Amino acid sequence: GVCEQECEVGSDSSCVPDDISSVGRSTLRLADGVSGLQFSAKLVPVTFAQAVASCAAQGGHLACPRNSWHQSAIKSQVSTLSWIGINEQGECLNGDMLEIQNWQGASRPRRGLASIMTADGRWSIGPESVRYSYVCEIPCEA
Repeated sequence: GVCEQECEVGSDSSCVPDDISSVGRSTLRLADGVSGLQFSAKLVPVTFAQAVASCAAQGGHLACPRNSWHQSAIKSQVSTLSWIGINEQGECLNGDMLEIQNWQGASRPRRGLASIMTADGRWSIGPESVRYSYVCEIPCEA
């Protein structure tokens, strides 16, 4: 399975997407063998609330780039603006702290709840009603 894939922190060559959905190629997954998470990019654009609900229905939440490995794993799946899971306090939606910062500009914008990752991997804020692709993070047991 996807989560049985062994990965080394910082080694992109050993951690390659190995499970692509046959449904319109709308899903791409990348496992993180270190923290027991899998990242699943959804290429069908939805609103922020729909992205949150979809990830929750899969037993996870919007992906949070809490460290440089997660940032690289998520960025490897993002080719357009995509919802990610950082709250307005600059923490992961599940309360985890961020070890890194990658906001466009000097710091996190003061307004807006919904965070997006741009194609270059920078973080920004998007209007919650706009439809973007999104990335879920799901525990391997899910």
